[in-house]
Amino acid sequence: MIAIMTLIIISSLMLTIYISSSYDFMGAQNLLINSQQFKDELYLVKKSLLVLSTTYKETIDETTITYPALPLGINQGDYHTLPAQLMKPRNPFGKPYVYCPSAARSDQPMTETINNGTGRPYNVATSVLVKNGVSLPYVTSSGLNTLNGAVVLAFIISPNPP
Repeated sequence: MIAIMTLIIISSLMLTIYISSSYDFMGAQNLLINSQQFKDELYLVKKSLLVLSTTYKETIDETTITYPALPLGINQGDYHTLPAQLMKPRNPFGKPYVYCPSAARSDQPMTETINNGTGRPYNVATSVLVKNGVSLPYVTSSGLNTLNGAVVLAFIISPNPP
C-alpha cells in the first residue's frame, strides 16, 4: 500500500514538473513570436519614414551641402507620434508609437516643440518641403542629436501597456 502511494506521489510530481516545463517553453515561444512581430513592425515603420523623408540643399560660401529631413509628426498630449501619412501609427499592443525626430543641422531658429513623453520637450526647426508634389512640414534643424558621434535623425519608441 505504501509503495503504491509512493508511486502515485512520484508520478504526480513528475507530471507537475512536465506541465511546468511545457508551460515555460510555451511562454518562451510566445515571447519569441511577439519579439519577431515587434521587430518586423518597427522595420516597417522605419522603412515608411524613410520613404517619407527627403533631402534639401543649402549653399554656403559656394559650397552646396545636401541635408536629410524627416517629416515632423504630431504632438498628442505629452508625447509626439508618427506623421499622419504612415499606415501603421500603432504598435501590436494598440499603443501609438512615440516619434522623436531630429535633424543633421543645429543652426536654424527652433520654433516647434516636440513632446517626447519624458516631461522634457525639445525644440526643432521646421520647413515645408515638397516631395513628389506633396508639401509637408519637415524637421530641418535640432539641438544636440549625436549618439557616440553618429548623427541620429529620429527615435521610434514602441510602448508596452502598463
